[in-house]
Amino acid sequence: MTRVLVAFAAAFATVAIVTPFLKRLAVRLQLVARPIEQRWHRAPVPLLGGVAIFAGFASSALMTARSPSLTPVFAGSAAMFALGAADDLWRFRPGTKFLLQIAIASALVAVLPRPVLTGFVAIDALIAITWLVGITNAFNLLDNVDGLAAGVATIAGGFLVLTLWPVASVPVVCALAAFAGATAGFLVYNFHPASIFMGDSGSLFLGFFLSAIGLLVLPLQSFGAPYAAVSVLILLVPIFDTTFVTLTRVMAGRSPIAGGRDHTSHRLIALGISERRAVVVHYVLTAVGGLIALGVLHARPGGVGIALGLFVIVLAALGIVLSHVEGAHGAGATQAEPLMLAEISYRNRALELLLDAALVGLAYYAAFAVRFQAEEFLHFLPYFAGSLPFVLVCQIAGLWVSGKYRQVWRSFGAAEVTTILKGVAAGVTASVILVLYLYRFEGFSRLVFAIDTVIISALLIGSRVAVSRLDYHLRRQRGTDRHVLIYGAGRRGVLLVHDLQGNGRLNLVPVGFLDDDEAKRRLRIEGLRVLGASEDLAEVLGRHRVNELLVSTQHIDPQRFAAVEAVCRARNVRVRRLRFDLEDASAN
Repeated sequence: MTRVLVAFAAAFATVAIVTPFLKRLAVRLQLVARPIEQRWHRAPVPLLGGVAIFAGFASSALMTARSPSLTPVFAGSAAMFALGAADDLWRFRPGTKFLLQIAIASALVAVLPRPVLTGFVAIDALIAITWLVGITNAFNLLDNVDGLAAGVATIAGGFLVLTLWPVASVPVVCALAAFAGATAGFLVYNFHPASIFMGDSGSLFLGFFLSAIGLLVLPLQSFGAPYAAVSVLILLVPIFDTTFVTLTRVMAGRSPIAGGRDHTSHRLIALGISERRAVVVHYVLTAVGGLIALGVLHARPGGVGIALGLFVIVLAALGIVLSHVEGAHGAGATQAEPLMLAEISYRNRALELLLDAALVGLAYYAAFAVRFQAEEFLHFLPYFAGSLPFVLVCQIAGLWVSGKYRQVWRSFGAAEVTTILKGVAAGVTASVILVLYLYRFEGFSRLVFAIDTVIISALLIGSRVAVSRLDYHLRRQRGTDRHVLIYGAGRRGVLLVHDLQGNGRLNLVPVGFLDDDEAKRRLRIEGLRVLGASEDLAEVLGRHRVNELLVSTQHIDPQRFAAVEAVCRARNVRVRRLRFDLEDASAN
C-alpha cells in the first residue's frame, strides 16, 4: 500500500513541479498550439505537456515499478511518446503516423505473453494490435477540450489500480499508480481554462499505456476472461467518443480522420452545457464504467446486469440526442439552435419506442434478479429469455393503447403519470395472461410481475422527469426562455398550455395560472399550480420572475384588465391576450 501511494505522489509532485518550467520553455521555443478551425481554443497555448506527463510517470515508475514483465510495456509506451513528440514538431501525415503506430503495437504484441481470445493465434494477434492502436487513437481524439483526456485517464488509471490490486503484481499496480499521479498532476494545469496542452506526445502515450497494461494482465489465470469486459468498461468513454465521431462523420459524408469540432464534448457544449460541465459529464461516465467493472469482478451477476443495462441505455440515449446536435466544423460555421430533448422525442416517436422497449426489458430482467438469488437466478434466466419477447410486445402495446405516444414529453404532470400507470397496468396484465396461456406459469413467479410493475413504472416516470428537468436546465443555460403566467385556468388556458409545451421554438415556459375562481385555488391543472387571483398578481410576478402575462380568459371586465396591465407595466412584464379567429376560406 505504501509503495503504491509513493508511486502516485512522486509522479504527481514531479509533474506539478516540472510543468511551469516546460510552459515557459514552450513559449520561448514557439512550441504552441495556435488557434485553427479544428481546435477549440482561441489563443496560443504552450505544448510540451506530454513531456511533463511522461517525465513524471517515468521517474516514479523507475523508482517503484521496476520489473522484467513491464519492460516491453515501458519500451512500447516510450516509443509511442516519441512518435507523438515527433508529430508535434514535424506533423506527420495521418497515414504515416498510423503505420508507425501499427509497427509499435505489433512489436509489443510479439514480445508479450500471447492473449488467448479466440484460440487462433493470428486472429488473437490482430485483435490485440487493433486494441492497442484503437485505444491509442481514441485518447488522441478525446484530447479536444481542456482537461478531458487527462481527467478521463486519471479516473481510468485509478479504477485499473482497484481492479488489478488483488491479482496483479505490485510493480504493475505501482506503474498504474504512477500513471494516475502523472495525469492528475498535469490536470492541475490542463483543466479549463488550460494553460498548457499535452499534445500528441501525451495523448498517444496515455492511450497506449492503458491498453498495453490491459494486454499484459489478460493472460493472468486468476483473473481470466472477465478482464476483457473490465478493460472495455473502464475505457468506454474514449471508445464511445471515437465510435460516435466516426459514425457521424461517415454518415455525413466526411472523412473520419478529418479534424472537427463535432465530438461528444463539443456537442454537449453546443446543446447548452458549459465547457466544464461537459467535461465533468465525461468524468462521471468514466467513473460509472469503472464502478460497473468492479461489480463484474465482485458483485452478483443480477445486480451487475441491471447496472450495465441502465448504463448502456444512458449511453445510447446520449448518442441519439447528440447526433441531433450539429457540430461546428469551422470557425465560421453556423447552425440552428439545437433541439430540446423533448422535441427530439416528439419528432422521432420510433426513438421513444426503442427507449421504452429497452426500459421494459431492463425492468423485467431486474424483477428476476430481485426475486431470485445466486444459483436460483441463473436457473430462471432461460425462462426470462423465453418470455421476454412476449412481455415486450404486451407492455409496449399497453403504453400505446393508453396514449403515451400521443403526448408531448415537455408536458409532465398528473395526467402523464396516470397515462403511464394505466399503460403499465394494461401491459403487465396482458403479459400475465399470455404467460399463463403459453407456459401455464410453470417456471414463473407471480411476484416477478409485481416487482416488474413497480420497476417499469419508476423507470418510465423517471425518464420523463429527467427529460423535463434537463430541458428546463438547458433552456436556463441558453438564456432564451421567457417565463409566462397564464391568466385563466379554464379550457382556453389548458389549450394554451398544451400549445406552449408542444412548441419549444416559442421559448415560452408556463410557470402557473392565475384565476379569480375560488374553487380553483391551489389546484394543479396540466401539472401547473393555480398560484392565486388577480389581486395576488404583484406577489406572483415577483416570486416567479415572470416575463409575460398571457390572458386566456374572455371573462374579465375592462376595469380589472386595466388594473392587471398597470401592475405588469410597473414591473416591465408584457401582457398579451389569447384570441381565436375563424377565417371564412370561401370569402377569398
